[in-house]
Amino acid sequence: IIDRNVKISYREIDIIAKINNITVFIEVKTRTSSIFGGAIDAIGSKKIKLLKKAISHYSIKNFINLNKIRLDFIAIDVDKNTKKAIIQHYPDIF
Repeated sequence: IIDRNVKISYREIDIIAKINNITVFIEVKTRTSSIFGGAIDAIGSKKIKLLKKAISHYSIKNFINLNKIRLDFIAIDVDKNTKKAIIQHYPDIF
């Protein structure tokens, strides 16, 4: 992990990590209620577009090759009764 909770004016990148020579930007969403859908429902095309802008700004500022990046999504749904979490990892969602 290179950094966490990086604020870039209009967006926050939850986790930035390095895997081999790829810089991985990770968006994490946790839901404890399904009233508004599960955690996977929190990532849509609008959110991805905003994340792409933030990633681009961060990459340019930090001299990261845009051909060597990826965006992952981690969805965490927690059952209030059992306190158990279902964690799903969606790699490379660009």
